Parts: sequence; C-alpha cells; structure tokens
Amino acid sequence: MKKKSIRLAVITCISTIFLFGCTKMEEHEQTSGSEQEAHEHSSDVTIEIVTPINEPAAKELDIEVALLNGEDALTDAKVGFETWKEGDTTHPYFDAVESDNGHYQSQLLFEEPGEYTVKVHVEKGSIHEHKEIYFTVGE
Repeated sequence: MKKKSIRLAVITCISTIFLFGCTKMEEHEQTSGSEQEAHEHSSDVTIEIVTPINEPAAKELDIEVALLNGEDALTDAKVGFETWKEGDTTHPYFDAVESDNGHYQSQLLFEEPGEYTVKVHVEKGSIHEHKEIYFTVGE
C-alpha cells in the first residue's frame, strides 16, 4: 500500500513539472531563439498611455498608447497588450493597430472585476520594450 502511495506521489510530481515547464515555454515563446538573443531594451523608446484609465475601469477598455523612439514617433511596430488578473495563470494577448503616427489602439476585455496588470509589448527590428500598468476593474 505504501509503495502505491509513493508511486502516485512521484508520478504527480513529474506530471506537474512537465505541465508547468511546458506552460512557461508557451507563455514566453513570442520570438525565436535567435530573435531573443538579438533584441535589445532601448532607453530611447518611450511608451505613454494616452487613454485615461478611471478607477474602477470598465470590463471593456479601449486603450491607446503613443510610442516614441527618441524624439520621433515609432511607427510600423508590432504592439500588443498582455493582461492578467492577480493570481491568474493565463495571460490573454490583444494585438494593437496603429491608428495614427506612432499611436496604437486595442480593445481589452476583462471577464470579471479585480486587480489587473496590463503589459504593453513593443517590437520593431531589434527593439523589444514593455511597460506594465496596474488598475482595478469594477463590476
């Protein structure tokens, strides 16, 4: 009886390791290995949240960011918003569309009220920047 319990515990541990190991890889596999090595974080890139976010925010939020590379608008970038509620293991991702010179928009959807993190992802060539914002979604 004790051997069966030990085997079950070992199988559970190994399964958990594989499950979480695979999940981590999927969450961060946004770029290939060579692209990850080549990307840089530039102090010249500025991410400004244009949309005023009221507390508490609505469950549907139209968000806009303005991007600058030094003094110039950062255009033709790949921009997206990763969202998660405190304690969640899934992070939905919303692509943004460039609406104006260096301005990018998307509509974010939140399923339930709570404390949320939104991570803005910006990629263009070797540039890879992010910025996190925090707010509460209301009823």
